[in-house]
Formats: sequence, structure tokens, C-alpha cells
Amino acid sequence: RNSIPIAQKIQNTSGTVTCVDLLDSALTKLQTYSKEHGVFEVIKIEKAAIENYYIQPDTYDYIVAVSSLEHVKSEEDLTNVLH
Repeated sequence: RNSIPIAQKIQNTSGTVTCVDLLDSALTKLQTYSKEHGVFEVIKIEKAAIENYYIQPDTYDYIVAVSSLEHVKSEEDLTNVLH
């Protein structure tokens, strides 16, 4: 729900939106919706559990972690991934 509007905003730049989700169904829906909204080329999907997703240092300008805390064991686990 947040990735499409962000992708639309950066569509005419060299940026991309990386979306991480554990569910195949969520990623499939995102691919469908991104095609419908004309931002398929801007969105990159990654299948992973949040606590197992490695964020390479200096890779992203912004990280938006919407509805992420309820999918990890603790706030500390989420903080560890984001740092």
C-alpha cells in the first residue's frame, strides 16, 4: 500500500523501491499492482523474513518499515536489521 505511491514519486529518477515480504501472495499482488500503476520497473521485490534480511551499508537513502514491528520477536530485532 505504500510502495506504489513512493515508486510513483521517484519514477522519473534513477531510484528504485525495494519491497521485502515473507509471503509469496503479497509479493505477487505487488507485482500485479505495480504493473497496473505503471511502476513495475521501479519496484524490486525480495522474499525474506525481516529479521533475516541483510541491509548492505550505504545502499539505501531511506528505509520505510511499515507494519514491521509486529512481525519480529522484539523491537531490538527490528533495530538490529535497520542498523
